[in-house]
Amino acid sequence: VDVSHVNFEDPSLEDLGDGTIKHGISKVNKTGGIVEEGEEEYLPAGQHLLVDIEGIEADFLNSEARLAKAMVDTTTHAGLTLLSYHCHSLQPAGVSCVGVLLESHISFHTWPDEGVITLDL
Repeated sequence: VDVSHVNFEDPSLEDLGDGTIKHGISKVNKTGGIVEEGEEEYLPAGQHLLVDIEGIEADFLNSEARLAKAMVDTTTHAGLTLLSYHCHSLQPAGVSCVGVLLESHISFHTWPDEGVITLDL
């Protein structure tokens, strides 16, 4: 691998898409944009949880609609901001859902035959 083009002393961390390369890590505001002068920086807080739950009803674990509702309900109950989500039924069974949160992300992956759901919150 040729890494001679990489500047390890002063790496380019962000390509702004208009030919401008910004060095350093940008501070983020509440809407996900770069903090402008006089604007408050947004600092996320909390824990990242990976949870496996066994003994769940197979019909629930195989229902895209029920898992989508569970994702919306979970984020609402937790006081989080769900920006978008997508659930996809898998073959022969199971559902995967992923949601983008203002604060982070959330995902559900199911195995109905085993009665298992994995949550990433």
